[in-house]
Order: sequence, then C-alpha cells, then structure tokens
Amino acid sequence: MKKAIGIGILFMLFLVLTACGQDTVKFNGQSDQWEATYTAHIYEENSEQTEFSIRYLGEDPPVTPVDFEIGSISGNGWELNENGSLSSDGNSCSGCAVTTRDDRIEFTIEWDGQTDSFVLENVN
Repeated sequence: MKKAIGIGILFMLFLVLTACGQDTVKFNGQSDQWEATYTAHIYEENSEQTEFSIRYLGEDPPVTPVDFEIGSISGNGWELNENGSLSSDGNSCSGCAVTTRDDRIEFTIEWDGQTDSFVLENVN
C-alpha cells in the first residue's frame, strides 16, 4: 500500500514539474539572398526570451553594416561576420505579449541601398 502511494505521489510530482516547463516556438524563412531564423522560448504566459540568426546566401558577403527587423527586434548598423551572418540571443521580456505558433514573423533587411523582405514560417 505504501508503495502504491509513493508511486502516486511521484506521478503527481512529475505532472506538476512538466507543467512548469517552457515552450519553444521556431520560425524559418529565406529569399534568394538571405536566410533568417527566429526562436522564442516561452516561460510564462507573459514572459519569453528570443533569439535570431541572419545569414547572407550570396557568393560574396554584402557591404555592411546592415539594418534589419525580425519580429519585434530591430537592429541598425550591425556588422556581418566573415561568414556573412549575424545572430543574437538573450532578448527577453516580462509582462509582454509572447510569441505564438500562429504569429506572422516578418523579416526586412537593408544593406548597401538594397532591401529584402519575407515572412518566416513556423517549423514546429
């Protein structure tokens, strides 16, 4: 009897702990010249941490710096690395509207007088 109660308590503890976990939502997209990824780690109904990566797909890296918007994140004057990419993580908010799987994540980038835009699609 004690064994059954112990197993029941462990099962309930497991349910409680898994309910407190995080949800991750990931979006990808690309054009002929750029590829972008946006990931949101949702901790509560109004708290998340986001990260993104952007990569140039052309043969020669474009003239930098670049200005971009990806979801609610924007950057001005960012330099690409030697591989033609840039990334950032650790953008977080609390008390905000969090990203959902149904969101429309738009990406726009400007470089050397050119502009490219596309929508990222949910991949999970």
